[in-house]
This record gives sequence, C-alpha cells and structure tokens, in this order.
Amino acid sequence: MGDHVLVTSGCAVVVNIVTGLILHQSGYGTATAMGTAMPPVHNQRTPSSCVLVAAYILYFKPKYVDPICTFLFSILVLGTTLTILRDVNLVLMEGTSKGVGFTAIWDLLLLMEGVEVLHTRHIWVLTVAQPVLSVHLTITQNAAAQAVLKVVSAHVQGKFHFHTMTIRIDDYSEDMKDCQACQGSLD
Repeated sequence: MGDHVLVTSGCAVVVNIVTGLILHQSGYGTATAMGTAMPPVHNQRTPSSCVLVAAYILYFKPKYVDPICTFLFSILVLGTTLTILRDVNLVLMEGTSKGVGFTAIWDLLLLMEGVEVLHTRHIWVLTVAQPVLSVHLTITQNAAAQAVLKVVSAHVQGKFHFHTMTIRIDDYSEDMKDCQACQGSLD
C-alpha cells in the first residue's frame, strides 16, 4: 500500500513541475493567459508536495501520519479556497479590481481638453483581470465630440487598460451646474 502512495504522489509532483515549466517556457500566450493558467498549477504543486511528504512518513511511521497530514492538508486547501472565494465575490458583487482608482480616473478625465463635467460613472469587473468603465462626459460647446472621444479613449485606455469602455458624449448646458449626478459623488 505504501509503495503505491509513494509512486502516485511522486508522479503528481513531477507532472506539476513539468506543467509549470512548459507553461513558463512555451511562450503560451499573453500575461493574461499566463495569469489565469499559472495559479492552478501553483495551487496544485503545494498539496502534491505535501502528499509526497505524507507518503514518505506513512511508509516509515504510519500511525502518526493520517491525523497530522489531514489537518495540514485542510489548512492548505482552505488557504487556496479563500483566494478563489475572494475573487468570485469581487466579480459577483461587481467590485473593482486592484489598481483601478476612481479618483485617478475621474481626475484624468476632467483634465482632458473639452471635458466639462462627468456623470453616470461606473467601474466594475467582468472577471478579475477585466475591468470595465462606463461614463458620460459633457463637453464644452466649442469642442468636437468625436475628437474629444478619441483623445479621452486613448488616454484612459493607455493608462488604465480597461477591457471594455463605454463613453457617452453629451453637450454641456448651464442647468448641469445644479445636477446632483454631475457633481462630486462617485456612483
């Protein structure tokens, strides 16, 4: 029995190491693809290594292994599960990904030539690596809407790398001065 566990766990560790090396060296794809492919490999490498260590202990000192390894393995699985649950919660609750700051985006938009006011602003994530932006811009009367849209899109995309952006251009009118949706609140 102990021989089978040693061989099986040893093979699992070797497969995880080879898979990690192949993904790392193959030029598998973009950083996004690597970002989604590598965590499962890393998440499996640690438990596989623990099973291998447990198999060695089981082979030589069988009476102590089961309770100790079950407890340690449960802690490792819990650690990887909490990371996954945090990411799932972020997507389901339409949260924003790390590094995407509301204030920095809104400040950048307000600095763009021709932009007068922002309203109906939203940022959320489709997946952990795919932030989305939706915003309505009001522009000055003498600004060309398509030119402002082109410049704003290029600057925001260049700095924040949104997966998808929806930018609507509206003409500015004086009654927007009292508009609550157009003021400093962040939706």
